[in-house]
Amino acid sequence: MDRRTIRGIGIVAGLLGLAALGWVGRWTGAQVLAPLDGEGLRGALADRTAPEPLRDRFPGLQSPLVIQQVGLGDPAGPVRCDGMPADWIELLNRSDRTISLGEFALADGRSTARRWTFPELDLPGHGSLVVWADGQDRVGSRWESRDPERWPFKQWRRTEEETSPAGYVFQARRDENMERAPWAAYAVELPAEGDYDLWLRHRAEGEAPCVLDITVDGESAERVATLPGSRYAVTRLNPARSRESSWRRGAGPVRVEVHVVRGAVSIDRVAATRRGRPFGFGEQDIHLPFKLKAEGETIRLHAPRGVPLDRVTFPALAAGETFRREPRGSGDFAVGPADLPPGLARWAPPRFSLPEGWVESGAVVSAQAEAGCMVRVCTDGGRPDETSPAWEDLEISEPALLTIRAFGEGKAPSLPVTAVYHPGPRPDIPVLWFVLTPEAETRLLRYRLARGALSEQRAHLCMLFPDGRAQAADVALRPQGRSSRLEPVKRAYRVKCRPALGAAQWPGEVFNDAGAARHGSLVLTGTSLIKHPLALDIARAYGFAAPRGRLVRYRLNRDPMGVYLLLEDPNDPAFWEAAFGHRDLDVIKLKTRNPVKAGDDRAFRALWEAPLGEVPAGMGPLEAWTDPETFARWAALHHLMGITDNRQGYFVRDRRAATQPWSFMFWDLDGAFDWNMAERGRWTPIMGGRGEALKQWLGRPDGRRRFTETVSGLMDGFDVERWRAQAAAYGETVIRNIDFELAGRRFQEADGKHMDRDQLAAVFAQAAAAVQEFLTVQSGLYRESLRPD
Repeated sequence: MDRRTIRGIGIVAGLLGLAALGWVGRWTGAQVLAPLDGEGLRGALADRTAPEPLRDRFPGLQSPLVIQQVGLGDPAGPVRCDGMPADWIELLNRSDRTISLGEFALADGRSTARRWTFPELDLPGHGSLVVWADGQDRVGSRWESRDPERWPFKQWRRTEEETSPAGYVFQARRDENMERAPWAAYAVELPAEGDYDLWLRHRAEGEAPCVLDITVDGESAERVATLPGSRYAVTRLNPARSRESSWRRGAGPVRVEVHVVRGAVSIDRVAATRRGRPFGFGEQDIHLPFKLKAEGETIRLHAPRGVPLDRVTFPALAAGETFRREPRGSGDFAVGPADLPPGLARWAPPRFSLPEGWVESGAVVSAQAEAGCMVRVCTDGGRPDETSPAWEDLEISEPALLTIRAFGEGKAPSLPVTAVYHPGPRPDIPVLWFVLTPEAETRLLRYRLARGALSEQRAHLCMLFPDGRAQAADVALRPQGRSSRLEPVKRAYRVKCRPALGAAQWPGEVFNDAGAARHGSLVLTGTSLIKHPLALDIARAYGFAAPRGRLVRYRLNRDPMGVYLLLEDPNDPAFWEAAFGHRDLDVIKLKTRNPVKAGDDRAFRALWEAPLGEVPAGMGPLEAWTDPETFARWAALHHLMGITDNRQGYFVRDRRAATQPWSFMFWDLDGAFDWNMAERGRWTPIMGGRGEALKQWLGRPDGRRRFTETVSGLMDGFDVERWRAQAAAYGETVIRNIDFELAGRRFQEADGKHMDRDQLAAVFAQAAAAVQEFLTVQSGLYRESLRPD
């Protein structure tokens, strides 16, 4: 390298150094020397080229906008507007001036190349913003609409959408020959007079942009144009011909019409947020498209054009812990409890004077709270606000659900506290009483296609047992099953205990099994109240893992949902421990998108190299993958109980067993005791790979003999009268609770809603008699079928 080159490099390095000093000098010191609003910050960074995504912030850079803390979800708060906790990130504006966040972005350690850009929000000076890292990617509030109240059916269609919390979206396309643009009208109910921002969550479909014209109560909003992409856009609907971005409206419905001018669009929702209210403190929310890792990761904050402003690499955290700056806004990060922003410290939750559950009629319940606050109450499942009635001592003369909350000057309202009280005679079966906010109840009952964690609604559940016990916890309630989602039958639900809601397991015994592992998940199903529990009882009696169940009364807020079957969840580790004595298992479920429920499927694939449930020709002897006697008993029970939907169930491998054979878990036997068979009383066709395996085995010289010997031994111990009595007992239990069942059917508009009490009771009596007849006839004919020809 010659002297001229070295001199040139030195000059360039010097100039760069001077530039860097000038830049850092503008921001040096522990405090921001000249706080900038959004426009000023954009101007300061406008001439810079975007750095690499992984680049750290400059040493000494003091941004007016910083990450203040990162926290994992905890029921003590903060909580989302639906009452559910989630992982969260707090941003802090350390300057005196408002920052417009429209082009700022957040990224997690897994998606640094795909930054999430904020919607058009203004963060006031010294204000805080809490955003939820829950994977939902939207702006939401307690005031939003998922279903249009009016739309031309020929132009719009409802389409299933797994990434939507409701499970579907509405789609429309503008064709050139249409005389009028496709339109849909959404009604959002506003709580009080004030200034509101309106948000549209939508996505352009196809390869062309979509263009939308919007009106709000007949007033035009700015035209919305969106490029096609895989993610939904969250757009603020600004008034046209106005310098204001908000809409001044009174209490009541606001009508938002969406007209498709060009292209195709999918609309997920329209939401309203109150101007000037903070996001992330129980009323209105911003949801990120990613979630946080409990073991820790890196979160980055970017200014417009990708300039890095701040980042935090947080360690493993427990629920309720945060990684936060101490002191606030300027210090180093440390692990600690959640640090709510100034002015948002909460009042302590109030307390009820009586434990919830069964009470004597006329019992009086009161509420205690901190001095200086007022307790307000809701009796419909809602969360009390400043307009709710003040608490007064209450005499319990009928079933009551109560939610109370403390309000006062200088602190944010407390977290709500819910309790239910049931006076009078106790029914002979447990009562499962769920309390949801009216908004959550509407989502649960209306959005039937919603699936997975996105469909969960926070609920307070109290189980009241006939012996006087009462157990309660906050849980997540979600729709369950397939056919019950759209058919006019009683819907099924799954109850999930989650640490973020306060408990990872249900706090007490559900099936009278003292010492067993606590359940983390339970299933409620409302159909086949005789066949289903009886078939599971028989499967367990003959050595197979099958969920236990019991009939219960299911109540949702003030509404009876009917008599339901409460079942152990076969996906719950507590169920595996109860059934097998441990959890060291491989559990593979059929008829599902995610077949591996525990362990892995490597051992399964090694023997069964085909889609789950399909046996290829020449797979080898049955003994290579299961115990023939176990397989024979499994097949015999399917024949004996007439289980026609026999693609259901689970494969299970006990890793601690000496030979480690694959066995079976029974599940979803509501189709048992069905006379609709290929040959009445003889053989129920077993479908799928296990049916092929049975045919192969019976075709072997010794296969028929071994199968007959095993099944004959099973039949010698099959006590028909025991199971006939059990079927009668299930039927009698439902009939004793027939008034509650009838009310639940009418509320859910299920089959039989137009029957009177006696007609519905006769239906269940006939169903019990049909099962008893099936057991008698089928067992006799099945014995005959096993005799040598």
